[in-house]
Amino acid sequence: MLTVKQLFQADGLDVVEDQIKLVRHVDHLNRSITRIVDEGHFDFYQTEQSPTVKPFHKCEVLLSFIGIEGNKAEFYGAYEVLGDVPPVVKTPR
Repeated sequence: MLTVKQLFQADGLDVVEDQIKLVRHVDHLNRSITRIVDEGHFDFYQTEQSPTVKPFHKCEVLLSFIGIEGNKAEFYGAYEVLGDVPPVVKTPR
């Protein structure tokens, strides 16, 4: 089996494993990923991550896939991670 890191190294790119993350987006919290993509909102949808998702804190490149039937996925795009912002915490009134 070939890893993404090995694939990049075969092309002459020297990468650290934590720098590249693969994400397979699927329907979640009653939100249809297909509808989000079809309506042109995928890039915005993808920018939101739970503050508990720590594996992304050192990430420099995000490879995004859209989940399809079973455990298959279609490649959607590669994104450079430009940074992060602290989550907005809503306080009860």
